[in-house]
Amino acid sequence: MAKTQYISDFLSNDLYLKLNSWLLSLELFSGTTRKGKSIHRTQKWFHIDGDRFDTTWKQHFDRWKGHKFPDTLKEILDYINLNLEIDTNSCLINYYENGENFIPKHMDSMASFGSTPTIVNLSIGATRILRVAKQDYNLHNNSLFIMTGPSTEHELLKDLECTQPRWSLTFRKKLKFNYSN
Repeated sequence: MAKTQYISDFLSNDLYLKLNSWLLSLELFSGTTRKGKSIHRTQKWFHIDGDRFDTTWKQHFDRWKGHKFPDTLKEILDYINLNLEIDTNSCLINYYENGENFIPKHMDSMASFGSTPTIVNLSIGATRILRVAKQDYNLHNNSLFIMTGPSTEHELLKDLECTQPRWSLTFRKKLKFNYSN
């Protein structure tokens, strides 16, 4: 079972404002799943070396193409790594226009992140509920949610009462090789 930790008001006010301004100008990608269904969010993947998300996937989508870290995002990555004493090297940004946008139940790619990844999620914007193994967590603005241990199913729930946007910045250590158990 994954272990979790929640930290409120994680970023300094200056860093928060800088990130928020950068997020508003960010070009994101929409698209479909491997089965052709629309995804209910827009997103963009960043890796310190520009690697794509999962090299084992046969299909290639623009949203999983590797982008190098721009200065503002690199500053956030360094801030997280320094303050948590961890070593992440990637960031997936998901944008949810409102509570109709969600992520269905899934597990992170063991091939890319290993069987016991550390997943660090920075929430910017509206409060939303993340469900991890039947446990619900309210992710507030400028909060950090950390999951460590065995990869666990998780999902961001729909919330039809939520009319405000939310950005989710998920930092992980992407392996240099494909993991297999």
